[in-house]
Amino acid sequence: MLKQSEQGRGEGLVGVPARIADGIFLIALNNLEQARTKNESLLKSRDWIDIPLQYRTGRRALMTIEKGVPGTKVFDEVFEAWSKL
Repeated sequence: MLKQSEQGRGEGLVGVPARIADGIFLIALNNLEQARTKNESLLKSRDWIDIPLQYRTGRRALMTIEKGVPGTKVFDEVFEAWSKL
């Protein structure tokens, strides 16, 4: 989930999560034009990222992180590189 503020409501990326192995997961983002546009907009404009976790015991947790200036720079560089492909 990507959010505008730490306490705000999040909006999910358009994609499919996949379990690769114990404790290793991948999120495959949808490649349809409308989904790509939405995902890119969320990743560029939202400053907070919620990552839901579920422990082997079944208990759940939510890790919330802020992109900050370094994270924003990384996303900008990635999208710039992708635009050249």
